[in-house]
Amino acid sequence: MAAIIGESPKLALYSYWQSSCSWRVRFALNLKGISYEYKAVNLSKGEQFTPEFEKLNPLHFVPVLDDGDVVVSDSYAILLYLEEKYPQIALLPADPQLKALNLQVASIVTSSIQPLHMLSNLKYLVQKVGPQESLLFAQTNVEKGFNALEKLLKDINGKYASGDEVYMADVFMAPQIAVAMQRFKIDMSKYPRLCRIFESLKALPEFLDASPERQPDALVMLLWSYLTVVLTDSGTVPPNWKPAWDEERGEVDPLNESEFDGLQPALSSRRIRYCRKCNQFKPPRCHHCSVCGRCVLKMDHHCVWVVNCVGALNYKYFLLFLFYTFLETSLVTLALFSHFLAFFSDEEIPGTAATLATTFLSFVLNLAFALSVFGFLIMHVSLVSANTTTIEAYEKKTTPKWRYDLGQKKNFEQVFGTDKRYWFIPAYSDEDLRRMAALQGLEFPSNPDFDSEEF
Repeated sequence: MAAIIGESPKLALYSYWQSSCSWRVRFALNLKGISYEYKAVNLSKGEQFTPEFEKLNPLHFVPVLDDGDVVVSDSYAILLYLEEKYPQIALLPADPQLKALNLQVASIVTSSIQPLHMLSNLKYLVQKVGPQESLLFAQTNVEKGFNALEKLLKDINGKYASGDEVYMADVFMAPQIAVAMQRFKIDMSKYPRLCRIFESLKALPEFLDASPERQPDALVMLLWSYLTVVLTDSGTVPPNWKPAWDEERGEVDPLNESEFDGLQPALSSRRIRYCRKCNQFKPPRCHHCSVCGRCVLKMDHHCVWVVNCVGALNYKYFLLFLFYTFLETSLVTLALFSHFLAFFSDEEIPGTAATLATTFLSFVLNLAFALSVFGFLIMHVSLVSANTTTIEAYEKKTTPKWRYDLGQKKNFEQVFGTDKRYWFIPAYSDEDLRRMAALQGLEFPSNPDFDSEEF
């Protein structure tokens, strides 16, 4: 249980919401009934590499437990420390044989399964052998570990790994099984004993409270992206802006001053884009928004969700908002899935009628929302891959040639920048902002093969 505002707990847990290692420590703290201060470490932003965090853990991993004068890193070491320091609710049984079994299960998870699918290792494999081989490597090692656990626990009776009490083996296995199913699509039907244990564990309030989607930093990226896309101006045409070349024809010869003189809304030349409503020239890929009543740079659409236009300066933030909304609703849906299935079983379901109705409705709404956002996200991924906006996709329809299509990698960088550290956060590096004109919404590199084409 994370500390309630107003309390001053001695313990502080440095954690990341998606980390399975942090998950098991949160689960253990909840089982022991220990209050703690949750200190989020955003791994996607590289906060684990800051000098402050390096003093806590030179390996730059989470979790880290700060217990006053004692700082412990590594989830295995943390749980052993908690067991010695706070023995009131034991996570290791008194029986030597069962105690050894629990330590063996914990060791298999921490040494033979989880390290082999760490994100840093998989990223390295993607670079060396490709994404498919990287995924296969992770799946193979997870299944190898699960096979060992299935055989190790085959003679144990009871709801949990050691019987009818929750111990350290359960704390290590439950998050690992959840990650295996969600991230690596492991077929758990091959491991009936592990399935039965997980079904019992995932209904525990202590486990649910420790789950990723319930952590304070789970919503941080979603809210950050949402507020950024709402508050960021989508892109306004600078006052007195004039085109330096004929962007409609792709001609690179500067226009003469005479071509600017005397232009009125009734233009006789198709070489210059002009907005009759704003009475101003329009830069490349700029369109007029009738809701905002102004021209928007590289306008995609006006979004009622964010009460703002989506254009050159906030399109990345909008995409991240969609991504984190889909991620959040999907995690909630997965967490509620077993409770939803229980409605159609013959077993008695604990809880009041109001609680059951709320759970059922929450699952249905989250599933529906996740699917709708997923469809919207897929559409925008396809637009980014072709360096096209929603409006441009409609205007060019089935035209196979598009002058701004630079290839999928460069198209992606035109929206997200070249610095990988900033791809999943609503911000850009100073270097990208300085040298990438496309991020400002006024100039866009084009494919020289299509520069002379009419569209």
